[in-house]
Amino acid sequence: MAQLLPARHLVLRAVAKATEAEVVQTDIDDTVPLPDLGMMQLYSFYQPGLVAGPYSINVSQKVVFNGEEKTLAVQGETATTAKQKFRVVLPQFSIPKEDFHSTYPAQGHADQPSIVPHLVFNDPHLPWETPVKSDPNDDDNIIPWLALFPFDCNREKDSELRLNDDQLKDVRTALKLDAEKKPSATFTISTTVRDYLALEDRIKSLNTKVRIPAFKGDDNFQSIKDDPTPVEVMFIKGDLFKLLFYNKSGTPDVGPFRYCSHVRNINTQGITGAGVSEKGLFSIVHSKRSGPFDIAQGAAPRSQAVHLVSLENIETLTDVKDDELVSLVSLYRWTYLCQPPLSVNFIDAMRDIGIQLKLSQNVGLDEAERAAVTVQMRDTPPKSYLRCSEKVLAAFTPLKDKPDPLQGVKTAMAQRLSDGFSLVKYRVQSGEETVGLSRGALLPVYPSEPLESWPYSSNNGQDYQIFDRTLRIMDISYSSAFQLGRIMATSDIGFVSALMRIRTRAYQSGVMASSFVAGTQALNLKTKAQLFASLPGTFETMKALSTTSSEVSIGVDLRTRWDHSRSDLGETPQASADPEHFAAGVEKAIAAEGSAAGTNENLPISDLFAATSDDWRIVHDWVLDRMYLHGIPTHYFISDPNLLPPESMRFFHIDKNWMDCFIDGALSCANHTALNDNDVIREVMKAQFNKYLSTPIPKDPKDPSKGTINTPQIPIYGLLLRSAVVQAFKDLIVEAPFPEKFDSQGRAPILVQKRLSPDILMILLDRLPDSNEIASIKFTQPPHQQRFCAADYLSEKEATYLFRKLYYADGKPPGDFLQQFGDEVNFQPAQAKSVYNWTSRCIDFEKLDDLLFKETEHPNDKFAAFHTREWKPEQRKLTSAIVGIQLNDTMKYLEILPPDANPKAPKPKRPYQIRTRPVDQKRIAARGTLTSARAKPAGTTTTAAALVSSGDMPPVITPPQKLTVLPPSMLLTSLASRPTKEPEIFPTTTTSGSGSGSTGAPHPTPTTTPSAGPALPIHPAATLAAPTPPRPTPRISSPCFILTVYPRETPTSKSLLPFVWTDVPYAGDLIFSLQRIRTEAVLLNEIIVTIPLGPSRLRKKHPPTAPTPSNPSGQMGVNSIEGPGLAPVGHGGVRARMLSNQRWAVALDAGNAHLTVRLVARSMKRKEPLRANRECSFLLMGVDTGWTMDETGRKEGENEAGQVKIQVTEIYGDARPRDQGTASEFVMLTKKKGWKE
Repeated sequence: MAQLLPARHLVLRAVAKATEAEVVQTDIDDTVPLPDLGMMQLYSFYQPGLVAGPYSINVSQKVVFNGEEKTLAVQGETATTAKQKFRVVLPQFSIPKEDFHSTYPAQGHADQPSIVPHLVFNDPHLPWETPVKSDPNDDDNIIPWLALFPFDCNREKDSELRLNDDQLKDVRTALKLDAEKKPSATFTISTTVRDYLALEDRIKSLNTKVRIPAFKGDDNFQSIKDDPTPVEVMFIKGDLFKLLFYNKSGTPDVGPFRYCSHVRNINTQGITGAGVSEKGLFSIVHSKRSGPFDIAQGAAPRSQAVHLVSLENIETLTDVKDDELVSLVSLYRWTYLCQPPLSVNFIDAMRDIGIQLKLSQNVGLDEAERAAVTVQMRDTPPKSYLRCSEKVLAAFTPLKDKPDPLQGVKTAMAQRLSDGFSLVKYRVQSGEETVGLSRGALLPVYPSEPLESWPYSSNNGQDYQIFDRTLRIMDISYSSAFQLGRIMATSDIGFVSALMRIRTRAYQSGVMASSFVAGTQALNLKTKAQLFASLPGTFETMKALSTTSSEVSIGVDLRTRWDHSRSDLGETPQASADPEHFAAGVEKAIAAEGSAAGTNENLPISDLFAATSDDWRIVHDWVLDRMYLHGIPTHYFISDPNLLPPESMRFFHIDKNWMDCFIDGALSCANHTALNDNDVIREVMKAQFNKYLSTPIPKDPKDPSKGTINTPQIPIYGLLLRSAVVQAFKDLIVEAPFPEKFDSQGRAPILVQKRLSPDILMILLDRLPDSNEIASIKFTQPPHQQRFCAADYLSEKEATYLFRKLYYADGKPPGDFLQQFGDEVNFQPAQAKSVYNWTSRCIDFEKLDDLLFKETEHPNDKFAAFHTREWKPEQRKLTSAIVGIQLNDTMKYLEILPPDANPKAPKPKRPYQIRTRPVDQKRIAARGTLTSARAKPAGTTTTAAALVSSGDMPPVITPPQKLTVLPPSMLLTSLASRPTKEPEIFPTTTTSGSGSGSTGAPHPTPTTTPSAGPALPIHPAATLAAPTPPRPTPRISSPCFILTVYPRETPTSKSLLPFVWTDVPYAGDLIFSLQRIRTEAVLLNEIIVTIPLGPSRLRKKHPPTAPTPSNPSGQMGVNSIEGPGLAPVGHGGVRARMLSNQRWAVALDAGNAHLTVRLVARSMKRKEPLRANRECSFLLMGVDTGWTMDETGRKEGENEAGQVKIQVTEIYGDARPRDQGTASEFVMLTKKKGWKE
């Protein structure tokens, strides 16, 4: 299974290296060192600790006491040794798909005949997990249990693996297959392990003779002989089998295959899709056989079938006759095309891309490159930017000496196409279809800065449409970006939920700040500093009170200290009445949300450290991932397939304006608190993102003294590569290093490296090519996917080799040692010492060993030509690692050099910033009246007192002397933003007391919308109002819902009686329609539907009992339901979902004799007002009302006639106690026949 990686994993890995954050540990063995970048280590084998086979554990215990040793019994009373046998079971006839990494040549692709196919495994131990044969004289190699062969199955004569009609007929008969069963495209036949092991015995009576390896001698034969596992088997002709497996003595020998498998340890930095770890251990199995070399020049390529086979028991196939067939299990197979010698291949495809780049930049070509130029190459856009070709633009070029009245329109259209636009279908608001201009996030030109009149935000995206007055066409590029951002945001439930919670908390903070500032000015609230400053005057007044008689006035009426006239309060403070303080409160809340945990609000969130708010982390990561183009549909990158033709490379700039509109659309969700199209919270959130983007990443947020690294990286430039190379080399290495002596400050050289499709690769960078920050862009074959060659040049008459110079030393060899080759070595078919066998098309490893080591013991030997004399005599022998290096094709790469720095070229602004509305001076002034508020967890509120500044409060207003009091309605309005108790569901009434102004009539208590009224004078003789008696809680005794049941596919109406079909041939779906028939002012807690299952004898009769708090439904449960069941007992696979009322969730509980369906409220309070729920219908899926038989043919029980009794229980009130009653009733369900009608 593919590893799921963060969109920014390359950047996060670079930041983790530069900081003191802990890097994610992997399961790679630390005993295998990580090679340097661009280097690899080869191992001849990597055997696991336990190979396949039987094992036993012997346990004994000895005790030494006073110098005396005594063996104790460990089993029973006499045995002193316990023995436990076990077996390590590993794949034998099949290999899991996740173990395969890649193949070369890739499926369906073509290459030269000298190539030997190879297969890469993700498991470094796999080829050596099963022991085949050991050689006591060779400790440096282990024979694997896997071998790889290509077969030429499509030549005109002597086609390999292809069976004639008689042979195919006998094989079908022996394997008990249908007469029409045909071989696969790789000429394998599907069967089972059981039939394959019996093939040799069954076919003896037929004309065709088939041999298989002797598995009967294996100790696990009894466990596999009846194995029904599917396998694919192939049939090799006897003479070909002997060419591939027999030695010079005429006996099967698997020894040479020890040189065909090895392990590679590579540094995965720069590898596409490598994951988080930089370590990569891969096992490789390559063939010793090449493709056919007899394909004539100009002839069509020939298909080759490659099979991975097991070497187990191969040496038991002795005395194979030429006319016999040998059947082997194919563990893996694919096909590729073998071309004539010196034909085009993947390496040439990379060369052709380099030629295109040279042509697009007017760079001179050599003679060989000029000969390879095609029409498509000549049509490459200038500098290979992502736009239409020159051929398309030529259609708009003005003709000489011929005036064109539409030339102005053509010139404007050519300019639009040159800027990367495409024509798309566009539907206006009135419904008419027309054409529009559109382009995605990738531009062939540097994005320009928007005009001052360009909107900062929008609520519908239409503000971002641009009308081209010359073409009379609407440009919908940025409007589409806004809509895409909104759609992607609303489709991500985690993101939009977190965004709504952040908006809610920010809105509450803004309203509280603006309301408190208004209330402070009106109510004359004092800060702590002002309170202490007024204490001396307070003490003097209290002293005067204690020394003055009651008849003497002190000049102050203390009864007026809480008295404020209505005129002093001004207008009711709302969120929009004081926008500056509201915005300042929002800023404080968002700053707290977006801060790093354990720091103050001045340090924003960091990528590798915990965040203060989990919701902000979700929104933060989502927005940043989209800025890395993660999850954005590909057609928003490439609007027209012709912009990126096959075998091409295109460069692009990322449109910052398009991304700003996309982010604006995403953050516009959940903006129900925005007033008058002024979404302050959205603008503040953008400003907080800009604060993150402009703040250097700290090495340690807990210790700022340790310094910082770079600011967060955002991609602005990139390239697209569309080529068969991308598909063939899944781990293509891409490098874009910084220049030497350039301080990258923890920056990742490549920000994004991912596949958009099997043959399209996208690379994103944060720097431009002419900025002197890119040394080069280099594409290299991955070390574990480099191809292997039977010879550097191979034809019918010659095999040419260039052997590398090897160093056997612990020190680091010269940097170019892989490019050091010895003298050219040539062989012809008639030479006895030829390393290549033209008859079998196989490499002779014994002769290769002689060439490299055995013939080099003389003074003037060939060894010194391509090796060093530092090798010891015992080291001079062939190993699979040496074979892997010598047969490995030379590493090819494509390197793109950047242009010279252009001082006139536009420079991107750093740090990257999202366009947002400038902050006015009023908001800056309002910030001084608020303190930095700490972010509170979801569900908590911040008191207004916490937002009061200690220094910048308005002056104290002298209380008026008029004896008035603030009406309750005005208090509710002024303090509407303060935390209030949950509003009651039922309208309560109060009766005023006997004081003046009372009418004695009940009136509603104000809850959310107060009514205005005059100030009420306070009289010394006034009395307090009597307490309001609580309204009695209503109770439910009869059901409020009616249940109707009917099949899903049957049209029905509300008047239809409940029924099901009993002759339906499948498990169908039933609609349980719960419709409200009356309403009460109560809370609905739960609805329970109990459905009987199986025959009636399973359910005992019990008299019903009265409900209790622990059992609200009494004993009217399943045991008291009489009559037949709806479905059989143990009926599995039943599922349920709500139809339309998503306030409720469905839970199923299947018992022995009943099925209980519980409808539970989704809200955190686990209750819903009955009035808000008109229906609670649900769908029960997969209900077998026809009562089918089980696998043994026995019925689950009799499908009894009669009606099915279903119980519906409604529970009202809070969960504990359920104080509003319980209602229950039975619904009779009729059984019908006539489903077909």
